[in-house]
Amino acid sequence: MTTLVVDPKTEPKIIAKIDPKEPVLHNPFYPTMKSSTPLAVSDEQKMYINEVLDIVCSDSQFKKKAIAAIGYILNAGAALMPTVTSLVPSTVVLGEPSFEIHVKGTNFTLQSKILFNGVEEPTTYISSTEVSTGVNMPLWQAPAVVPIAVKNTDELISNHVDFSFTNPVLMSRTVPDGAHEAKASTPVLKPVNEPMAAPHPVPPVKK
Repeated sequence: MTTLVVDPKTEPKIIAKIDPKEPVLHNPFYPTMKSSTPLAVSDEQKMYINEVLDIVCSDSQFKKKAIAAIGYILNAGAALMPTVTSLVPSTVVLGEPSFEIHVKGTNFTLQSKILFNGVEEPTTYISSTEVSTGVNMPLWQAPAVVPIAVKNTDELISNHVDFSFTNPVLMSRTVPDGAHEAKASTPVLKPVNEPMAAPHPVPPVKK
């Protein structure tokens, strides 16, 4: 467990005691907040924050990081959950060339990553409502339905929408029982040096 205590011998310095067995679940300097409203921090407030950190922090570099973190925490507000509404395309036939899939939705950021069947893919940010990635078709050899989602952070992962890999459709026709399928007649081609018959008899020439 992480605890903050005040050492009575060195007040007002704050000592952070961190249990090395405790996993770090988030970055406290740049947290993902879910229910906070951004605040307008005045220059006067910033000045007092700066003076407090002058007393608390002996390391000037840490003080700069602390000021940046406090500003972020006060101004960032709640992070928005991404959502996926559609895929373009939403299905592909096995054997087709590789292509780019576009994921459409809401609340995408520059840090958003597409999760293709649970695997994080290289992602191109287009806008807050669209991101894309490539699909390597030679990797897919059998029909499948895979979920696609978008992750902004480890704590903010969207709903998923299914994408389908399908077999090619074979064209076939049914012949009724007892019926014979008509066979196409083969045209007879005449040699090019054989004279063609005239469409009507030609009258003899009178001398």
